[in-house]
Formats: sequence, C-alpha cells, structure tokens
Amino acid sequence: MEIRLRPEMRTEGGEMITIFREDEWVGDAYFIYREGDVLTGTIQLDSVMVNSSDYSPIIEAARTYAADLADALAVEEAVIAGTLGDVKTVLDVGAEDDGSTVLWLSEEESQMEPPGEFSYTVEFKPDGSMQVERKSME
Repeated sequence: MEIRLRPEMRTEGGEMITIFREDEWVGDAYFIYREGDVLTGTIQLDSVMVNSSDYSPIIEAARTYAADLADALAVEEAVIAGTLGDVKTVLDVGAEDDGSTVLWLSEEESQMEPPGEFSYTVEFKPDGSMQVERKSME
C-alpha cells in the first residue's frame, strides 16, 4: 500500500499536509510549531475512507513525518493528536465568479448551529485579516 503525504501549505509557524492512500485522499495533518520550543498538531483521518486494516500504516506514516519534523525543528516538546471519524466541512470561504466572497455552511452542517436564525457578515481588511460578525435574526 502506497501512503503519500503532500505538503499543501507551509509558513514560519506551521504546515498543512494532505494524506493519500494509493492516490486517494484519506485525511489531513496540521502542525503548528515554534522552532527550538514546541510542536503540536492533529492528524485527522476520514473513517469513510480508511478501514481498520489501513489505519495503522497510515497513522504510522503521519507519525513518522511528525517525528522527523520535531527533530528538524529541534523542539523540546511535541504532542500530536490523532482522530479517526466522519470528516465534514464546517466552513468554506472562497471567491465566487463575480469576485465576491462567500461564507457558507451546508444544510446538514448548519444543524450544528444553536437554535435560532443568524446572519454572518464577513469583512476582509487590506492587511489580509478577516472579521466575521454574527447577528441574530430574531
């Protein structure tokens, strides 16, 4: 079985890795670190995509990657949590064809909201930061 970890994004303080088994997405890993100090993160595998016999080799590949990262960063402390569950998108912010930006929750995911109706206003500032304001519709 081929397991591939593909770096998607790296910054000074962290990285995001996509995990593939035989060229099929099975999960993601997120690591946040401060060189010479600490490494923390999560490895999230989708239980729909990963069966029990595949779990150990996949998590071992991700654990090995995290251990190598900890060595490269010379951190004093490293804690990585692993989860296996039904992965659902909770938030997706992206550009529409007209250049506007949308914030959405799918119908199923929106059931996670507390009772009541809410509207969200998203403001993107020139410095690249984002402010989200939630208002009750009641």
